[in-house]
Amino acid sequence: MCDKDGDDKLAEKEMGQALRLLGLNPTEPQIREMIIEQNTPKGKLNYKQFVDSLESAIGSWSVFEDLLFAFSVFDPNETGYANKGELKDHLTMIGDPLEEEEAEEWLSLVTPNSRGEINYHTLIKRVLHNEGWLEDQDQTTETTTTDK
Repeated sequence: MCDKDGDDKLAEKEMGQALRLLGLNPTEPQIREMIIEQNTPKGKLNYKQFVDSLESAIGSWSVFEDLLFAFSVFDPNETGYANKGELKDHLTMIGDPLEEEEAEEWLSLVTPNSRGEINYHTLIKRVLHNEGWLEDQDQTTETTTTDK
């Protein structure tokens, strides 16, 4: 269905279509990374490579999305920022609590803005990268100038 040229392989655009048919919504960089990881000479994946790549990607996307949802509770205005102190309190007291030292280590991965808020999207990416869940993480600089 997605293999438009009938060569039994998926190019980047075809791969995006296939992933979207499976109910996923990957970004173009995520699709490119999946192709690069398979080290294919022409940038196309056969069925086995696609499945291998998909299994690897779903794990890290799922964890990221789950954490993003969990952290969004601390962001009622949907700004992408949460109070650092409030996050630390919850990370060390609720559920499967982190040790104080580990929570500090996580929160030190991002710089708070002038109101003591951190970009939790960036925090999650950096924590997952440091914990080995995301192998080649884009170390995009966070936006700390947005003091809404």
